[in-house]
Amino acid sequence: MSIGLFYEKVGDSDEAMKYLHEALKINQDIGYKLGEVDALNSLGSLYEAKGEDAEAEEVFNKSLALARAIGNQESEGNALAHIGVLYEQRKNYAEALSYYHQALALAQKIGQKEHEGARYLNIGNVHLQKEEFPTALSFFQKALAVAKQLQAFDLTYQALGGIAGVHEKQNLFDDALNHYNQAIDLIESVRGRLQIESYKSTFLERKISIYEEAIALLHRQGKFEEAFAYLQRRRARSLVETLTEARADIRRGVDSLLLARENELQQRLNAKAQYRMQLLGRQHTDEQAAAANKEIEDLLRQYQEALAQIRSASPNYAALTQPQPLSVQEIQQQVLDDETILLEYALGEKRSFLWAVTPATLHSFALPKRAEIDSAARRVYDLLTARNRGLPNETEERKERRFTQSDHELAEATATLSQILLGPVAKLLGNKRLLIVSDGALQYIPFAQLSVNSNQSSVNGGSANEGEKPLHTDYWKLNTDYRPLAIDHEIVHLPSASVLAVLRRELAGRHSAAKTVAILADPVFTNIDPRVKNKMAQSAATDSTAMAEALALENSLVRSVRDLGIMDSANDLPRLLFSRREAEGIMKLLPVGEGRKAVDFAANRTAVINADLSRYRIVHFATHGLLNNKHPELSGIVLSLVDEQGNSQDGFLRLHEIYNLNLPADLIVLSACQTALGKEIRGEGLVGLTRGFMYAGAARVVASLWSVQDKATAELMKRFYAKMLGQEKLRPAAALRAAQIEMWKTKPWQSPYYWAAFVLQGEWQ
Repeated sequence: MSIGLFYEKVGDSDEAMKYLHEALKINQDIGYKLGEVDALNSLGSLYEAKGEDAEAEEVFNKSLALARAIGNQESEGNALAHIGVLYEQRKNYAEALSYYHQALALAQKIGQKEHEGARYLNIGNVHLQKEEFPTALSFFQKALAVAKQLQAFDLTYQALGGIAGVHEKQNLFDDALNHYNQAIDLIESVRGRLQIESYKSTFLERKISIYEEAIALLHRQGKFEEAFAYLQRRRARSLVETLTEARADIRRGVDSLLLARENELQQRLNAKAQYRMQLLGRQHTDEQAAAANKEIEDLLRQYQEALAQIRSASPNYAALTQPQPLSVQEIQQQVLDDETILLEYALGEKRSFLWAVTPATLHSFALPKRAEIDSAARRVYDLLTARNRGLPNETEERKERRFTQSDHELAEATATLSQILLGPVAKLLGNKRLLIVSDGALQYIPFAQLSVNSNQSSVNGGSANEGEKPLHTDYWKLNTDYRPLAIDHEIVHLPSASVLAVLRRELAGRHSAAKTVAILADPVFTNIDPRVKNKMAQSAATDSTAMAEALALENSLVRSVRDLGIMDSANDLPRLLFSRREAEGIMKLLPVGEGRKAVDFAANRTAVINADLSRYRIVHFATHGLLNNKHPELSGIVLSLVDEQGNSQDGFLRLHEIYNLNLPADLIVLSACQTALGKEIRGEGLVGLTRGFMYAGAARVVASLWSVQDKATAELMKRFYAKMLGQEKLRPAAALRAAQIEMWKTKPWQSPYYWAAFVLQGEWQ
């Protein structure tokens, strides 16, 4: 059962379900009734989380009957409460209240005060939905009293939020906002005491609804500036803090034993991750995989705890004050200029919002709820990346026909999404630079390929009218009305406006490196690569079993994520032949001695960790990226996996190692697959490679949102670097825009699939 609970914890519900069913059967076979009840409750929770309500109800009813049969009142209460939740979701409030009251009576009978408080919350929420406000308020106040008695944080903020919700429904807005403020202040007070970074970054994730309700209340009252301030309080807080910490040299003055412990854990973590990669590349059992995952989970926890101890012991860290998010006025003064407008999106369960901020104005607009916007964004992303999904035995003719159909569907989907996101602000944009702070599935969309039609929208804005015809019908003919946003706007993506302010403070007075570009490209991934000198290794690798294992090892590296249900997992790790041409093209633009090119076996992990890349203003990685959504700390860059003799070596530069690099580059270019992605944490954004390189000192990062064809990437990068390093000497953001426009105007690269994947995050100046 512990294996099933482990998989549940890391988010692999299918594996969790399998092991919990096995645990259930084992407990039934040996007649251990309490273990059977526990397994049933865990299974029911999984079904509930997956939205399979009928299955969940059946399992919880079995658990309830068994718990009553063996006289276990705690398990009985849990089952009753879960069944109540299912009825509440169906809006069968009478049945929900019946089960909640039964669970409450049991909690009171056996003295489970925290469960008693939780049932008060459940009952209060039902009465709130029934608009029985005095009764709802009474139960929320009872929950708050229990919470204060127990000093139970979760119960306290939820009870305060419930009271605020009642007051809001009664149009007692000041009272509602007062209780929202108390809840949020409590949340941030507890968060501020956390030392383990992964806990900090995920802490707000399940508490975002409190912020969302406060923002919606203020927006409803027309208090747009105050609503915007609440949004800043919940957005990318962890990243702002870690960027501030990164420049503080928190290891200086810390006990050497603590630093040695950190280093030891990092080495053990690398070794265990390497072992897991090799294990998954050969025949193995589910138990072996689960054990390896559990060991990595434990090592990650120990590593985070070691970092927390370093922070606690660091004189430099103690001197840091917790950075506060910027106000509207500070963003207008410190971040924006007359040629720049900030578009910040916040997706909510009931409604979403868009703020447009200029140096002198702030506009706010209500948008559709998160589910509608996420669905539209996923549709666009799915169609954008259709070329990455081949069909069995598909001919070139059929493939081209499928792409053509997909392109027409993409045009319509893009028009719909563009109208939702940009329609309200179309008349405000002019030709200004756009700073995009997105949210949810919007973080996977390149705004450069969206479009705006100012004739069909107004400043008052809103989503597209029902039945409205698509704005555009054909992407690729330049005489149509499709006009990518990149044509008129330089576009920069940001996790939050406060992040840019922190970057600017740290960049002030920093001298640029002496040399121009360091490039790592075309690594060697397997000993069957023709560049391997050891012919015996190549010969052995041609054996079918050895070759299968080598290929499986490659596959284990790129079992990439399915972020938000809109990502495809990669199936192989091929050589990137055009990355070599990419590197050579960049080097031709440089004076002698201004660049460094590491290709083949030289494009290895040691070259990054040990070499002094800080001497270069631009560091360019042209290789594969691995995104691990369950454990973003294990994401990274894949470099040479074998040496010249064909011997395996650790060629994976992991995210926690990237954090420890000294890389104060003006620009990091991740010319690899899906490097702009990562684990999406509500309120925090994407935790992935971009964040790691910013922590390491990068002022800006160019990365990709999907796996782009190798040749197309080389073509885009050639144009991008020509704009930066050639006669025009454009800034990176402007150079990327110019390169994308050229690609759009050039056959065969006109599809957004080829030119829109790469985005710039960070400083645009």
